[in-house]
Amino acid sequence: MKKNYWILFLLTTILSVATSAQTPHDSTKINFIAYWAKGDVYKFRVTKTEKRWKKDQLTKDNKNSYIARFEVIDSTEKSYKIKWRYENNLQKQLAIPPQLRDKFTKYKFLDVIYTTNEYGEFRGIENWREIGKVMEELIQETIKAISPKLNTAANVQLNKAMIPLLAMYKSKQGLEQLVFKELSLIHSPFGAQYNVADSVQYEDQLPNLFGGAPIKADASLYFQSVDTAQQRCIMVQQLNLNPKDAMQMMTDVFKKMGLTADKTRDVLKNAQLDIRDRYKMEFYYYPGVPIKIATQRKVTMSIEGSEGRRLDTMTIELVTD
Repeated sequence: MKKNYWILFLLTTILSVATSAQTPHDSTKINFIAYWAKGDVYKFRVTKTEKRWKKDQLTKDNKNSYIARFEVIDSTEKSYKIKWRYENNLQKQLAIPPQLRDKFTKYKFLDVIYTTNEYGEFRGIENWREIGKVMEELIQETIKAISPKLNTAANVQLNKAMIPLLAMYKSKQGLEQLVFKELSLIHSPFGAQYNVADSVQYEDQLPNLFGGAPIKADASLYFQSVDTAQQRCIMVQQLNLNPKDAMQMMTDVFKKMGLTADKTRDVLKNAQLDIRDRYKMEFYYYPGVPIKIATQRKVTMSIEGSEGRRLDTMTIELVTD
């Protein structure tokens, strides 16, 4: 196994976790406010794809799809409480051999309980500790399943690579912005008024899940279409992450993995990163229901002579039948 394999794996994994911040709150034409009631139920089909290339060779091509149930379980003047229930397919995503999947059946379904404010802006997951414990157990079981296939050196590298990832899975912020990032996407437009005639250019700041300074990004937002009769619109948001900030995040992660400053400098010397996000969001802005959200992240990198690309997509579609 080449020495760069786990480094490249870790980079492509980490670079999938920076998530879009909230859209700017400085316009006046369309109000994005949730008008939900206790007992409201919507179903969504969520589809995620992940492709990776090493140089020009496709090395990974995964697709995962599930139906999620969105239910308003409480509504007050100041907040909503939501239950997001879905079938967990992480054991399939993590390429667990079929003969070992029976031991993962207890992780099959997850209920995520979270709250929003009265406008529908995401506040946070309430049962994050319970979910974090389940996710940690699942990852540990995954490591046990994979380890027998690896030599000693590869096992050491695997366990070191998992340290920062386990930390994210056990944290409230990590779960909200990495594992359940579809929730932040669904709620991202809420609590704002938008001027549909303007294309907004701004500098965004994305949270750094490993600590340290936020990651800057050049961003834009515009409306592709608006149907006031149906109270329906399509918004497009684009972000280009600041390469220097992304590289600093990599430096911080390697330090947490135990790499010395000299080794980190050697690994990242002459490294190049290009990260571009695109979000297309179609909503009924009244009563506040997504019709289809499509996201795309393109990552191109070069590190220690290894070149790689990654393309992640996610679609969230309202199920009406």
